[in-house]
Amino acid sequence: AFDNNLRPEGSFLGQVAAYRNEFPAVSFALDAHEDERVATELIEYRADQAVRIHTATNPHLETIAAVPSRIAALVRREHPLAGRNEARLYDICDFPLILPRAGSLTRILRTATTRMQLHPHLACECDPSFARPLLLSSDAVGFDVETEFSSYGDPDLVKVPLARRDYPSVYVHFMHLRGRGLSVAAGRFAEKIKRAFSTVEEATAAE
Repeated sequence: AFDNNLRPEGSFLGQVAAYRNEFPAVSFALDAHEDERVATELIEYRADQAVRIHTATNPHLETIAAVPSRIAALVRREHPLAGRNEARLYDICDFPLILPRAGSLTRILRTATTRMQLHPHLACECDPSFARPLLLSSDAVGFDVETEFSSYGDPDLVKVPLARRDYPSVYVHFMHLRGRGLSVAAGRFAEKIKRAFSTVEEATAAE
């Protein structure tokens, strides 16, 4: 199960492909859900593992590995913010915002704007898959969570990282149901992702 605020493009799908090259008899089912639904999928045994932006403790879930991530604004190439190397939240709040309907990313952004006493204009709350046409047709600002394992690439949209001092540290967690026994295939894949996450975390710490 995959948090729908995250994009599986990039290294995560690369890890799936590499695992299948090594074990071609193994099949995967990848589904995207809102944050709380991801937890439910694990608890109700509909998913073996999950990738999730994790901001709340759930006693039923256990983190196998976690990597630091960064929030970025998504804007069209003609947007006034498109040429910046970094943006502050107060810069972004000058424009209409497009937020996911629910989940950790929305909670993080709402908490951060409240702490900074900002009053953003919410243009739309929607599933992330609906945001692209809205961003391309206006100066609205959307959001993406970037890690080595989850990154959104679009030739018509530009990512502008948010200043880290404007929001709390964000980690992407690879999780499973606490105490649940996994199949041999699922256990091997978990170890593969754990090693890959650890490599990213060590590289990030060295920067």
